[in-house]
Amino acid sequence: MTQTIFIDIDTPYQEFVNSKDYDRLIERVSWITNYEAGYIRSSASGRVHVKLVFGYEFTYDFALLSFCIRAYLGDDAMRIRADLDRLYRSRDLAKQGRCFWEKYRDGKLMRAGEWVKF
Repeated sequence: MTQTIFIDIDTPYQEFVNSKDYDRLIERVSWITNYEAGYIRSSASGRVHVKLVFGYEFTYDFALLSFCIRAYLGDDAMRIRADLDRLYRSRDLAKQGRCFWEKYRDGKLMRAGEWVKF
């Protein structure tokens, strides 16, 4: 069984993929236990979304580990805090670390890019 962690990095997409931060991300995830695959895309607002796939059961232990991985790899701190609060209040593992593919800004629908494997 595999599980996915989504990370939202508040850096413009093109700037990120052309930087050493992108190389550092790839280097860091490669040594995490049970890492299977990684993907990147532009968010609906032009920032960075990262999707990491791991060979773990989805349990509370994995949920807590995912918060550590997200913080280590640069996920938005306010998003992590909100997810921790959501987990504490609801105990619903499915509501953690979501990255939405559509959003409305100024009345205009914006969509995220396609996932690209790295």
